[in-house]
Amino acid sequence: MSNINPRWCIFALVLTLTGVGLVMIYSSSAFIAADRFNQKMSKRLELGTELKPVNTHPEFLQKQLVWFGISLCGLFVFYFLDFNFIMRYAWLFLLLSAAMLPMVYVPGIGMKLNGAFRWIRAGPFTFQPSEMAKLAVVIMTVRLLAVEEKKLARFADFLPLVLLAGGFAGFIAIEDLGTACVIGLIALILWLLAGVPYKHILLLTPGALIAFIGAIIHQPYRWTRIVVFIRELLGLTVSADAVLVHKGSWHIQHSLIAVGTGGLTGVGAGMGVQKHGYLPAIFTDFIMAHICEELGFIGAVVVLALFALLCWQGFRVALQSPDPLSALLASGMTLLIVVPALVNVAVVLNCLPTKGLALPFISYGGSSLLLNYCAMGLLMKIARLNSQRSEEPARVASGEAWLFKQHFA
Repeated sequence: MSNINPRWCIFALVLTLTGVGLVMIYSSSAFIAADRFNQKMSKRLELGTELKPVNTHPEFLQKQLVWFGISLCGLFVFYFLDFNFIMRYAWLFLLLSAAMLPMVYVPGIGMKLNGAFRWIRAGPFTFQPSEMAKLAVVIMTVRLLAVEEKKLARFADFLPLVLLAGGFAGFIAIEDLGTACVIGLIALILWLLAGVPYKHILLLTPGALIAFIGAIIHQPYRWTRIVVFIRELLGLTVSADAVLVHKGSWHIQHSLIAVGTGGLTGVGAGMGVQKHGYLPAIFTDFIMAHICEELGFIGAVVVLALFALLCWQGFRVALQSPDPLSALLASGMTLLIVVPALVNVAVVLNCLPTKGLALPFISYGGSSLLLNYCAMGLLMKIARLNSQRSEEPARVASGEAWLFKQHFA
């Protein structure tokens, strides 16, 4: 596979993961959609009209297919746009993201779902501005790192990068701590790849810890989830007076039941039980548990292998890039997929506290799918530029690639 053009391999992997996601979304949401459809019809029926309920309905699949078409257009836009144009006007993308984030609190525009203001309504669809901000922050971070590559030894030159990632992460953490942590983690990895001195990062540690503790205190349910995680990890039983903790453990308990029920080969596609109202968010944040239940250990390993291949191809593009801008940008686009995927799987397996975070390309959610496709379009663009610069794979082995010289030479 090392001789295959990376951009077409990336494109094929993205489409494959999306195809798996569409099948799993329909399998996990058809009964929930049918219940919603029957309730709507019963309210619309006139007196004497007989209700003919349905058992399954493709409502969520249909919406995801529409978003898939939009996302595919986004991928090609980023793929065919001039690379210098994208980087030159990255600040406009960042400003647009910053302007959209507070719109979730505007009455009539913002939406409160599951107790949090994270969405903007656009007709029958909803959009999550934090997904757009995540992509914008990574692109702008890469641009600043590439420009300030020679000056990172001074903390004063590193401070704008801290304010960029910290400012966006801090605002997003008010409603969505998981996405804020993902932004912080990706920014940290990019700083390390760019050669930011460790002493600068260590200086940030106390402030980051205080901010993280403050975000947990701000929303009491976050503390409950951490307590639940520790109790489950230590195998402690739930006492009669710990009702709140017991309620907080519902998601992870049924997630683990789904994973364990699947066994080696799963119970069969469409035959899962947890989707019948037992595991909330089964076609969004916990869709990996549904995959484990219906497709078993083998199906889960295949999905994880597809993500691993995508990660390999992404960092392969980064290692082939001869300049810091394209190398760091390829790394950032890859991390936008890898980090949320790892966190999502870790939550499903109770290796991290419960957090609502979509599994890229597979979970139901249009804004996540759109921005992930845009990121992959940009990654494919960099792969195309690399192939135009040099057709000889030996170039990487000779140490001419920037990332190779920075860390491995």
